[in-house]
Order: sequence, then structure tokens, then C-alpha cells
Amino acid sequence: MNKRERLERTIAGEPCDRPPVALWQHYPGDDLRAADLAQTFIEEQRAFDWDIACLMPGSTYQVIDYGIHEIWHGTTHGEREITRHSVGRSLDWTELRSLDPTRGGYGRQIECVRMVCTALDDTPVLLTIYSPLAQAEMLAGQELLLRHLRTQSDRLKSGLNILTENLLRFIETLRKLPLAGVCYVIRHANYDVLAEDEYRSFGYPYDKQILAAVPQRWWLNAVRVEGITPMLRLTSSLPGQVM
Repeated sequence: MNKRERLERTIAGEPCDRPPVALWQHYPGDDLRAADLAQTFIEEQRAFDWDIACLMPGSTYQVIDYGIHEIWHGTTHGEREITRHSVGRSLDWTELRSLDPTRGGYGRQIECVRMVCTALDDTPVLLTIYSPLAQAEMLAGQELLLRHLRTQSDRLKSGLNILTENLLRFIETLRKLPLAGVCYVIRHANYDVLAEDEYRSFGYPYDKQILAAVPQRWWLNAVRVEGITPMLRLTSSLPGQVM
């Protein structure tokens, strides 16, 4: 039984030879260059032969071109601390520019995905992408994001629209590559952070739009909902095969 058969049978609730197994992580340092990240990721997959190869670039790759600064403190989970945000006032949301999906942080991941898919043609490859609201928190920090969400909602939504359009163009560019799907990260469908009506206004519509836009041939799309109090009733209705 190959990896795809094992995964499809498991998702369908059918018996298979064994449960699918996978592990993924960030690769700080290597993720600054497409070729280095691809090489490290390919070597790890060949060493462990996971059923899913879930590529995790640095979590800020979708917003790094807006001028944020970050530093890695050597943590084992590989996340960096953002030391300078690009949004300091609510008006900044209305001034976010559109990004070219073939350049900068997005462009590096297209190059990396191309190399990974070529080398791992027998393994389902997923690319990790972050929701517009998660990106907005990277740009402003959680405290300021929540303040703007509650006091300057129209300006924030203007920024979320730009971040969504960036991501839709990125997915359209990825359409040409043989990915199995994406791992879509949602950080704010969490009762410790937002009320349900806030996520319905500032998170859910964008998440649904993006997941509905993935190519039909991407057969393994995962929705990753972070936090200890997730809004599962809402997020379980989003398009995808795995949560």
C-alpha cells in the first residue's frame, strides 16, 4: 500500500495496513534560502519516510516583505520573535501594498516547493500557509491587532483584503506544481483570543474563501486550528480533508 492509498483509506474510515504517520517542524537558518530549506527537508523525509511531507517555512514568509524584523533565540520549535512590526497605527492597514507571489518570501517558497516535489515524487507534499488574520498579527502584534479589530474594523478589513488577495495569487501560482495540498494555519478561532462573532467577521470569511480556492486536484488539505479552546463547531465546516 503506498502513502496516498494509506491516507485516502484512513480519511475515508476504511481499514489499511497501518495508521499514517508524519512529523514536521521549522528549520531556522536553512529557511532563509530556498535551496537550503529544500535540501534539509528532503534529507529528513528520506531518513524517516513519513507518510506526509509537510513543508514548514519560517512562519513570517508571507509578510516578511512588509519590513518586519525578527530574531531566532535558538528555541527548538524554530519560531522567531518579531522585534519590529510594520503596522503601528490603524491607517497602516489601508496602505498595505499587494505582493508579487513570484518574488521575495512567497517567491522563495515557490522555488523550494518545486525542488521538494521533484525530489519526493512518491510522497504527498503539503505547504504550510497562514491565514490572513494570523499574518495580520505578525504585522501588528496581538495587542494592537485586537485593538484595531474592536475599534477600527473597516481599516483592519482593508488590510485583511490585501493579505487575502496576496494569498489567492500565491495559490494560483502554486497550482502549476504537484502539491497534494496545503496545511492551513488558523490562530484566532480560539475562545481565549476572540469571541465567536469576532472570528465570524474577521477570520472565517477569509479562511473559507482561501480554502475554497485551492485546486480540486489537491486532495489532502489540512486545517490546523491552534489554541487550547478552538472553535471547532465553526472551523469543522471549512473545506478540507484533515483537521
